[in-house]
Amino acid sequence: MERDLEEYSVKTNSQKFIMPSDIKKDFERAIAEGKIPANINEFTNNLDYNPRGKHSNRREILIAFYECIFEVIKKNARSGERTSFQKNDLQKIITESHLPILRKQKCEKWLLDKMNDLIFGSSQNKASKAYPILGHFIKNFDPGNPKGQTVIDIALWCMEQHRINGDNVFELQLKTLELSKERWPEGRRDTSSIQAGKSILGETSELMVMGMLSDLVKKYPEDLIRTQHDNISAYGDFAAFSLPWNLWISVKSGYAKERLFASGYRNPILGIGFFQDPEGDFKGEIRLRNYKLAGFIAIYLPDKPVTEEQLENNLNTFDAVTGYFEGSESNTNPNGNGKAFYRPISQFAKDMESLLEQSRNNRFTITF
Repeated sequence: MERDLEEYSVKTNSQKFIMPSDIKKDFERAIAEGKIPANINEFTNNLDYNPRGKHSNRREILIAFYECIFEVIKKNARSGERTSFQKNDLQKIITESHLPILRKQKCEKWLLDKMNDLIFGSSQNKASKAYPILGHFIKNFDPGNPKGQTVIDIALWCMEQHRINGDNVFELQLKTLELSKERWPEGRRDTSSIQAGKSILGETSELMVMGMLSDLVKKYPEDLIRTQHDNISAYGDFAAFSLPWNLWISVKSGYAKERLFASGYRNPILGIGFFQDPEGDFKGEIRLRNYKLAGFIAIYLPDKPVTEEQLENNLNTFDAVTGYFEGSESNTNPNGNGKAFYRPISQFAKDMESLLEQSRNNRFTITF
């Protein structure tokens, strides 16, 4: 019998609310910490970009472009405001520049690409020093490359953290959502920005899980791998060597829907994500049965709030879902191995460690 999930939503320990950004204060901090260049000479000296031939003037254009946008960003930030980077806004900034080399310059794709790579580029950018934190001071635009990593870089900096771990991942999730709302104060209105937002959300979820697993990946580099090759990436995002079948891990963003089903292919697989919709994604015996038929042997759910609504009401997805199945037959032997099917995300790294610490001959998915 289906029951109202809200009836079984259990309140969690209270967390501190995510505070809105103080742009003026944050800008001065970023300058003081060297997270963004204090002047054009610093940017120029660190810029590793030397195009040849007919495009040889692009380095000079990019430097002028940085000088131009930095002055606008600085002026607005010191007034407590972010700078809008919609394409028309960018073109206006360029056209009204006092620098002759920019006045007739169009806001072309190459310039936007280099801006994301060499100005707002994420901490993954090893080719040239970039400044992802500068993206904290703009709005109506998704800065950086890769964009998901830039979002993480900014959120960690705002939290005064240096890396993702099991202790900060829930606050990090909430912070990325809050910063996205701040950067898009009127919401994403066109199809391309809406789709980009979904893609970035998926990237950040995967990066947060990667962060949770980073120590295990380093410890077991040949037994736990990220599946980046196109031939196998559809099966899952990570794979762990085990018997009688390898164990796959599918990372999803805030909503599962049918995208989680598409990962299974009837191989043993784990689902994990910062799922926000317990009723829509996980309620009902039929949906639980279908997850099992797709090959899932466990799905890890957030056991702390991951949305503002959950935070305000001290709720979480894990408690809501497990409360729904409480006392049912599905709860007594949920995954066929005598183990819980729905599990808390906070247990994920520990479960993986328990599996991977076994020798390959004794590492079994059938007991997971």
